[in-house]
Amino acid sequence: MTQDSSPRQARDAIERPVGPQPRAEAVAGLLDGRWAVRKQCVWWICTQGDRSAVQALVPLTRDPKRQVRQIASYAVGRSQPDGGLPEAIPLLLERAREGTSPKLRRLAIQMLGHHHAHPDLAGFFRDLLDHERDAKTHRAAGIALWLCKEAAR
Repeated sequence: MTQDSSPRQARDAIERPVGPQPRAEAVAGLLDGRWAVRKQCVWWICTQGDRSAVQALVPLTRDPKRQVRQIASYAVGRSQPDGGLPEAIPLLLERAREGTSPKLRRLAIQMLGHHHAHPDLAGFFRDLLDHERDAKTHRAAGIALWLCKEAAR
């Protein structure tokens, strides 16, 4: 996608079959100055399950626009470390601790619990439970802790 592309063109790219051209357009659209275009490109990459393109989403987990950060964090969180994105867990831990919104923090906690549950993360979730004041985030941390304990079995 070029600088002149519109959010509609980005949305139309989602409906095209997967191939080199739409993938290249989606990755290029991640750098677009308009947040709606970046959001659509992130969503396209997320829905296609293209593991190599997910790497390009890591910088967008710090995008100025909340909607772009959330979708990028979701896509990165769904990736498995053995799938070529070893920085997913540290990035999600950072988002869970220092996320700019409670919703983004909960999303990171949920991604860690549901997609990366491991006994080594139990201490992190226990600490969140001890200090978290937001009820929904506290609940998400409790579920993630339970999932980590189940992963130890």
